[in-house]
Amino acid sequence: MPSKLAASPVLPVEVMPPVASASRSRKAPKVPKDLVGKVSTQIWQELKPLKNTYKEPKRWPVRLLLDTPTLDYLVRDAYRLSQTAVVAINEPGTTCYVSECSWLELAEKMKQDLYGIHVNFGEFMNQIMAYYKLQVLPMDALALEKYRNLSVSATPADRMTCGWLAAQALAMGATLISPDGNFEAYHSQGLKQLW
Repeated sequence: MPSKLAASPVLPVEVMPPVASASRSRKAPKVPKDLVGKVSTQIWQELKPLKNTYKEPKRWPVRLLLDTPTLDYLVRDAYRLSQTAVVAINEPGTTCYVSECSWLELAEKMKQDLYGIHVNFGEFMNQIMAYYKLQVLPMDALALEKYRNLSVSATPADRMTCGWLAAQALAMGATLISPDGNFEAYHSQGLKQLW
């Protein structure tokens, strides 16, 4: 079977609904990247380089959890996503989730003046979720139990966000889409990661 990745050059993510026609709506919906204002070049400086290369899997996962940088790249510049991430997100039958924790992390970046938006946070979140057909992944008891039982030697700064996203992915059997090497500490506990 020919490789999907070899078939075409890197393309922007296509998980987008069609623009509303003039007959259905007088005003076309805003493109999510238009909702983003000034973003600091320091925004993802805490990302650790990946040690391993993540190639196309034999079978594409049906549930993906996008980490916060992946969500940001999807919104602002899909060309920053890896080719594997683009194919995985666009694979038919795949459901893409974003954790409540990622939205909290973005809100924290906004508080630190690292990430600016032109609208209120609720509108920003709702437009992105609808535009890319993403599902919110809430904090639940199963993920909290997974988080409580994770054992890893991550730094305190990475432990909370990375640990929480790892626990959510493990609890729901999702594959994490992330360029962050900090998640590699959780691979031995069953976390699957693509990039």
